[in-house]
Amino acid sequence: EGGALLASVASVVRFYQDRGSLPIPNGLADPLVLNQFLRLYCGNDLQGNPLCDGFLVPEGTTEQLVNLWRVPAFSGGGAHWQPGVPSLTAIRDIVAQGLPALVALDLTVDGIPAGAHFVVAKGVDAAGRVLVHDANPFFGASTVEELLAEFSAGGRRWKGAIAAVLVLNPGPEGGAGFLITGAVSF
Repeated sequence: EGGALLASVASVVRFYQDRGSLPIPNGLADPLVLNQFLRLYCGNDLQGNPLCDGFLVPEGTTEQLVNLWRVPAFSGGGAHWQPGVPSLTAIRDIVAQGLPALVALDLTVDGIPAGAHFVVAKGVDAAGRVLVHDANPFFGASTVEELLAEFSAGGRRWKGAIAAVLVLNPGPEGGAGFLITGAVSF
C-alpha cells in the first residue's frame, strides 16, 4: 500500500475543503498534514483513558493503516464515511454526482495475493472508464480499469479487484459511527 490510503484520503478531504463543504481547523488536507494529525489523534476509551488510534496496525503486520473513522475529526467532525457498492457501475454513479470515491483494491502479483491498494475515483472519460488519482507512482494508473486488467509493474504481473468503495459525506452523521464490514483491510 505504501501510503496510498493516506494520500487518497487526504485527496478526498481536500476536495471538500476546496469546495467549502468542510472546515479547515487543522489546515488544508495533504498527506503530511493529515499524517501528523492522525499520529497525534487521541480520544478516550470507556474508562476515560487516552486511546490513540489515528492509525491501526493489523494483527501480524507492522504496517500502519489510516483509521478512516478518525479522519472526519481532521475537519472538525463535520463528515462521515458511507460505504458504497464495490462495482464499476456504482463508482460511475458516485462520480457522476461530482463526488470522489475512495476505492480499495485487492491486488495479486504473479497470481499471489499482494495486499491492498487505494485510489480516488474522480470522473469518467468518454469511453466510460473510471478516471482515478493514483498516488503510487509505481502503478501510476489513470483508470480503475487499468488496475483491474492484468498489468506490468516492476517486471511483475499485477491484477486488482475492487474490494470496497467509500464516499465521504460532509455533514453530521446519522448514526453512531460504527461499521462492520468484510475482510477488506481499511
